[in-house]
Amino acid sequence: MNAGSSGEAWAFGRCVLRPRERQLLIDGQPAKLGARAFDLLVALIERRDRNVARNELFDVVWPGLVVEENNLPVQVSGLRQLIGTDAITTVPGRGYRFTAALVQESATAATKPREPLLPASAASGLVGNLPPQARRLIGRDADLEAVCAQVRQRRLVTLTGAAGIGKTSLALACAHRLAAKGQVQTWLVELAPMPDAQDLPRVLARALRIPLPGRAAPVEELLERLRGAPLLLVLDNCEHVVEGVALLVRRLLDAAPQLRVLCTSQHPLRLDHEQVWRLSPLSVPPTTELAVAAAHSAVAFFVDRVQAQQPRFMLGEQNVAAVVAICHQLDGMALALEFAAARVPSLGVERVMQLLVERFRLLTQHPRDASPRHQTLRATLDWCHALLNPAEQAVFRRLAVFAGGFGIDLVDAVRLDDGFDRWDLLDHLAALVDKSMLVAAAGSSPRYHLLETARVYAGEQLDAAGERRQVQRRLAESLLALTVGLAGATLALAFMVGIVNRRMGPRAKP
Repeated sequence: MNAGSSGEAWAFGRCVLRPRERQLLIDGQPAKLGARAFDLLVALIERRDRNVARNELFDVVWPGLVVEENNLPVQVSGLRQLIGTDAITTVPGRGYRFTAALVQESATAATKPREPLLPASAASGLVGNLPPQARRLIGRDADLEAVCAQVRQRRLVTLTGAAGIGKTSLALACAHRLAAKGQVQTWLVELAPMPDAQDLPRVLARALRIPLPGRAAPVEELLERLRGAPLLLVLDNCEHVVEGVALLVRRLLDAAPQLRVLCTSQHPLRLDHEQVWRLSPLSVPPTTELAVAAAHSAVAFFVDRVQAQQPRFMLGEQNVAAVVAICHQLDGMALALEFAAARVPSLGVERVMQLLVERFRLLTQHPRDASPRHQTLRATLDWCHALLNPAEQAVFRRLAVFAGGFGIDLVDAVRLDDGFDRWDLLDHLAALVDKSMLVAAAGSSPRYHLLETARVYAGEQLDAAGERRQVQRRLAESLLALTVGLAGATLALAFMVGIVNRRMGPRAKP
C-alpha cells in the first residue's frame, strides 16, 4: 500500500499528494509542508484502512527519537488546517485515521475517468452515510408511507413545515426505509451550518466523500462524478440557502438521470416537477378522556420522551389533563414537546404546564448533540425570524394581536403608516405561509392563524418595536367597520324583505 512505490500520486479534495517528489499540491500550487508533517500524512494514507495508534505513528515519523507527546497532535492540527478538518479523524483512545476519499493517479491514468475510493464503511453496502435511527418515529406512519411513495415516483420531494415539527426525523426515516430495501444508496447532507450557498458543491462532495481535484469548477466536477449514479440525496435544512440549493438541484437532476433528491426546508424550492409535502403538527386530543388522549400522537410523543428519562412515568387519570394541556399549548410541535418533556423529571407535569406562560425561559434543556438552532425554543424561533425580510417581519409581529384565527377581511388591521397597501399585505401573508410561519386553513375563504408559540414570540417582537398600541387600535377600527357593515347589510336586507312582503300582499289561507 506504499503510495510512493510505483510513482503513484493520490488526489483528495483540493489536494494531490506526490510521495516520490515529496510534494503536496493544493489547488495546483505547492503547499508549505514540513518534513515531519509530510511523513505523517503519507503514513496515515498508507494505513487508511485502519486506525493508526499514536505509538506506531511516533515510530514511523520520528524513528529512534524521543519526542514530546504533544508533537503528534500539533502536526495533525497543522495538516488539518491545510487539507481540511474532515480528512483526518481522531479515534479516542485508538489514535488517528485518514478518512478523506482518495483517487489514485498515475501517468497512464491521468486521462481515464476517476472513480472515488470510498472508505470501507461506506463502500460495503448501500447505506451511504446515514446516521443510525436512535429513536422510533411516533405518529408519522401515514406521512412516512406517503413520502416514501412520493420519493419512489418523483425525483424531487421537499418536506416543508414549521421549525421543530419533525421534518428531519421523517426524512431520515424515509431514507433508512428505502436504503434497507436495497433500492438506492442514500446520503445525508446537512446544510444548517452553511452561512451561505457559495461553497455548496464542495459541501455536497465532502458529504458524499467525492474528491474534487480542482481541474474544473467544483460544480462541474461534482456533476461529472454523479452522472449515472443511482443515489438518493437527503438535503437537510435548506431554507437559509434555498436559492442556491434550487439552482444546484436543478443542475444535478438534469445531469444525473438516476438521482433523486429529498429536501427538508421551511419553504419549497419552487422548481418544476417538485413534489411538496407539508407536514402538520402531531395530533392533539380534543378532550382529556384517558383513552382518547392516549390515542393521539402528540400525547404519545410526549409520554415517550418523558419515559426516556423517567422510565416509570405513566399516563393516567391523575396527569392526563396536564399532559393534554401541554400538548395544546405547544400545538403538537415535536421539538417543543421534547423540551417540555425534559423538564418533567425535575418539575413534574403539573408544574411544567403552569410554567408554559414563560415558555422561552422554561424550554431550554436540549440534547448535547443538538444543533445550535435547536438548543432552546427561542433559538429555533430566532432562526426562523431571521429568514424573513423586514417587511415580512413587520407583518408577522403584528399578527400577534389575533388571539385566534382571522380572515382576509381583517388583513388591513396590520397595516400602519408604513407604505404597505392591501396587495403588499396579501403578498406578505402568502410569503409567511410559504415559509411555514403562518398557518392557512384550506377552504373557499381561507382562515389564517399563528401557532401559539409563534404568536408568543411575535408578541415579544411587537412590544420591542413599540407597535402594540397602534396595531390594537387598527384592529379595533377594522372590527368596528366590519360590524357596522354587517349591521347595515342586515338592516338593508330586512328593509328589502318588508318591501317584497308589502307588494305581494297577505298570503291566501289554504
